[in-house]
Amino acid sequence: MNFQILTLKKDAENFINIASKEKFMKVFAIEVDNEAVGSIALNFSQINDKNNYNNYENIETAELGYWLAEKHWNKGIITLAIKDIVEYGFNDYEINCIYATPFKDNIASQKVLKKSRF
Repeated sequence: MNFQILTLKKDAENFINIASKEKFMKVFAIEVDNEAVGSIALNFSQINDKNNYNNYENIETAELGYWLAEKHWNKGIITLAIKDIVEYGFNDYEINCIYATPFKDNIASQKVLKKSRF
C-alpha cells in the first residue's frame, strides 16, 4: 500500500476521495488532539473464483498500510493503531491473515511491525 505524504489540503482531499471509493479497503484517520496526523488501512486482497471482487465472502487476507506525520513518530501512536486495526480486521471480517510489507530501508516501520508481532 502506498501512502504519500499529504501536506496540502487538496492532496488530502484527493486521497480521501480515492480511498472512500475503494470497496475493499478500509481506511481510518489517525487522530491526535482532534487533528488528523496520519492514516491506517486494511486492503483486502483475496479475490473470488472468477478473479473478480464481489463481496467480502471470498476475502482471506488483508495488507496493512499506514502513514504518520513525522512530528508524531516515536510516541507509540502507530503501535496502538496497528493493534486496533488488527483486532478490527480479525473481529469484523472472516480473514485468516493480515500482513505488511514495509520498504526495505524503513527500519522504524520494520521495528514497529516486529513489536506488533508481525
